[in-house]
Amino acid sequence: MRREEFPEEIFGDYSWSMLMLAYIARLEQRTRLATDIMAQAGVSAAVGKRWLTFLREQDLVLPGETLQLTPTAVARMDRYIDCVIELASGQATI
Repeated sequence: MRREEFPEEIFGDYSWSMLMLAYIARLEQRTRLATDIMAQAGVSAAVGKRWLTFLREQDLVLPGETLQLTPTAVARMDRYIDCVIELASGQATI
């Protein structure tokens, strides 16, 4: 499911947590500093910055001090969450 929407490299590492935290912040209509999201994800600043660079290159996050998803990332996250909800409710299969 996730692999249909996002690059393989982000799974099993901090970048997926960072994307999810940015998505949650968006749903809560909050702006979060990238450094705060990295800390919450448990990633060091150096490693977090490398992942942010990768996520920007993949057009998933916007440049800047805050960690905000691009419209592309929002659409992909929405589709992913919708699929998870369908699976959880028994309306879809993998």
